[in-house]
Amino acid sequence: MPSSAHPSDDAPIRGSARLILTAGPLATALEECRRRRVPAVVAPVEAAAAYPARFADGAANGDLALELREPAELAAGQFACVSFTYAGRSWLFVARVRDHLAGDGTCAARLVVAGPTHAVGSDLRRAVRLAVPPASGLVVRAMSRHTPTLAPQAIDISLGGMGVEFPEGGDPDLELGSPLDVELCLGGARVVVKAIVRRRSGRSYGLSFPEHGDRQATTPAEPFQRILDALERSWFAVLRKS
Repeated sequence: MPSSAHPSDDAPIRGSARLILTAGPLATALEECRRRRVPAVVAPVEAAAAYPARFADGAANGDLALELREPAELAAGQFACVSFTYAGRSWLFVARVRDHLAGDGTCAARLVVAGPTHAVGSDLRRAVRLAVPPASGLVVRAMSRHTPTLAPQAIDISLGGMGVEFPEGGDPDLELGSPLDVELCLGGARVVVKAIVRRRSGRSYGLSFPEHGDRQATTPAEPFQRILDALERSWFAVLRKS
């Protein structure tokens, strides 16, 4: 992968598969998420934390209710970023917290947030590449039958593959077509995906994930989706502050 193809800090998402839901379409999407109790992740905008959740009943006046697996460090008046998957896309919105309530036995806590005016989405199935800054916390380990476990730096990632760069003196000199098992760890999420070397330029490699390519109907493993969602939340928080 040529160094010129690496994303810059001011272009964290590469590709044209971004879109925005507003008004009626957004209301329809959120209603279906509530009815189906779609999983979500809630993250305080100003803190490095993330809380697994799901959409729930119980909110009124256009607000949204979310059931949390654990109490969140969020109070009324603060802002939270909510990410979820709907219609094959990963969606994000920022909303003001209305209330943080104790759980009723079916969940650890309940969060009520103001209904958003819009949600930003990206079609990960079309291989949108998300930049991975060094401070993201994403840990990558690459394993093959012919080399010891490797620890490259992630450059960008999508549902269909990722770019990595090995440190100076640590290039494994992989050939095109070489298979790898790639372990991704971020926060409490961990997943191992099958990868193939598709491109190379010096110490930089382009890897594809054939089991999750943009022409596949395979649903990504839940930890994989959580990792992608977390990286998108980081981008969205930066976008909101800009």
